[in-house]
Amino acid sequence: MQPRPQVSESPASVSRAGPAKVTEVAEKCAVLDEQELRGFGVDQPPRERDVSGMWGCEYQGTSDDDQVWSAAVALNGHVSYKAELNRRAEPTGSSDLKGYPGKTFRNGMDCTLIADISDRGFLVANGTKVTPGDRGPDPCVIAEQLGGMAVLNLPDEPAAG
Repeated sequence: MQPRPQVSESPASVSRAGPAKVTEVAEKCAVLDEQELRGFGVDQPPRERDVSGMWGCEYQGTSDDDQVWSAAVALNGHVSYKAELNRRAEPTGSSDLKGYPGKTFRNGMDCTLIADISDRGFLVANGTKVTPGDRGPDPCVIAEQLGGMAVLNLPDEPAAG
């Protein structure tokens, strides 16, 4: 098995189209507002929980065909996007969250999206099908849509001064 090439840490290689976003928020479940969540189909109260080793927020909903899904969003300001990509397996896809590049990692009924939102960190969004064989929404689509909403709601990083 060939080792996979390392992703460069050079800030010049970053292709974010938007400003750097904060990677720490006090209220983990306030990244998405209640109206957005209802419009997306979230029908359970959000709850803070561990998301891929980071403290974030979990959301659950039911699709139009009564299939239950789960998703979570978290931020990491301790590891760069490039370093996180280097520690993971080869991505299964690429994504663009409103001008913020990301990579998806599909694993069975789960999909994890890692998005480049700052030179200091990244956003992670997970989508999960709760029931094997369910015909509900694709977990990567859930991760991309919730991750995209979260990116739009995050404040810009303060300018260095």
